[in-house]
Amino acid sequence: MPLEACEKRAARVSSTALVRYRCNDYSVPTAYGFRDVVVKGFVDEVVILCAGEQIARHRRAYGTGTFVFEPLHYLALIETKPNALDQAAALKDWDLPEAFQHLRHLLEARMGNRGRRAFIQVLRPMEAIRWRSWRARSPKRSGSAPSALMRSSRSRWRASSGDRPGTAIHICENGRQDDDGGRLRRSPRS
Repeated sequence: MPLEACEKRAARVSSTALVRYRCNDYSVPTAYGFRDVVVKGFVDEVVILCAGEQIARHRRAYGTGTFVFEPLHYLALIETKPNALDQAAALKDWDLPEAFQHLRHLLEARMGNRGRRAFIQVLRPMEAIRWRSWRARSPKRSGSAPSALMRSSRSRWRASSGDRPGTAIHICENGRQDDDGGRLRRSPRS
């Protein structure tokens, strides 16, 4: 195993899913609250491990009192408190593609307060995929969501709603509502 050029420190995750390293706080998934972790401080990044498994990786902050958040770390908590979606500090500067904003608007217009929870459920699969790496490799940065994510979200709506009419919203890959039977299809390229 090669030598890692980093500083290792033991730390504990706070009740707000933050780990302090060199006077700055870094987020971890909320499932790791109150656990002991190891923080590896590299020159350009901070890696947080729990039981030998990497649970978070952030760009290193050199100031003091800086909070470094990853919005995906807080989605499980926000799902239990959907009204906090707009007030959560960790989500304030989250720049989601326009298709997601459009989807949120449609869900909230059709389903009211339940639409906000449904929108959070759309975002949850992003925890499992490497969202940033997908965006970095994507040749077209138009802001549309990956079709696999949209299909996954659509099946979650149907599973949670019991396939009742009027509760599932069908979205095309380009983010527009689909009114002809709900099949996901490619939009024509212009």
